[in-house]
Amino acid sequence: MKYWLKPANVKKYDLFNAFRNLKEIDWASRNKFSVGDIVYIYCSLPEQRISHKCEVVAINIDEDDAIDDSKYSKVKSFNTSYKCVRLKLLEEISNTVRLAEIDLKFCRSTRTISIDQVKKIDEMI
Repeated sequence: MKYWLKPANVKKYDLFNAFRNLKEIDWASRNKFSVGDIVYIYCSLPEQRISHKCEVVAINIDEDDAIDDSKYSKVKSFNTSYKCVRLKLLEEISNTVRLAEIDLKFCRSTRTISIDQVKKIDEMI
């Protein structure tokens, strides 16, 4: 099992309501997720915090089998050239957890994080 930090642009996708209403979402990804991996989502401006803890429950989902979450998208189209990963919400994080608190300066792309960083996040939530 790996731990990941994945950035989200909340100006383009209403992540909060999508998870509140659907509990699972599909996300196009080039990363090598495995079922059972834990993904923390980092919301960019204006949030600038880690906002959700999720579990990967399925990988390599085709666009035809993806969950319809189009009403949460704030842009007309998105890149569907990648297979999707299905993320199940484990926890919406209400405490403010900033990147600096887990010894990161920025999160522009999906990356693995260390067990020490995971422990720091879990202690703050």
